[in-house]
Amino acid sequence: MVEEISIQISKLRSDKAYGDDKINAVVLKRYSDKISFILAELFNKCVLSGVFPATLKTAIVTPIFKEGKIEEYSNYRPISILSLLSKIFEKLISMRITSFLMNTKLLILSNTVLSRNHLVKTQSSI
Repeated sequence: MVEEISIQISKLRSDKAYGDDKINAVVLKRYSDKISFILAELFNKCVLSGVFPATLKTAIVTPIFKEGKIEEYSNYRPISILSLLSKIFEKLISMRITSFLMNTKLLILSNTVLSRNHLVKTQSSI
């Protein structure tokens, strides 16, 4: 899992916003070799205990103006900025679940929305 965490950290975009924990991608990338092991321990404890730390659940919600009158609330959509650690954990869990479902033949990736090409397939068939 340590290597998987390092890979996910390397894929983080440095120009993206970071969450309430103030841990940005530049810091994670700079110290990836030192913190990947610690994160693996944390993530494993989360999975074994079934508990996800409340601090990683916190999101910064920002209203983004869509169109229309600026003073009307209905003309805004919310975006949630999550902790990068939360995003890494979510990606690792998603990969594990997808792998399990494919290995047990409970999921055929080419027939689902989990397929990486789903959006392209859907749009090209319209």
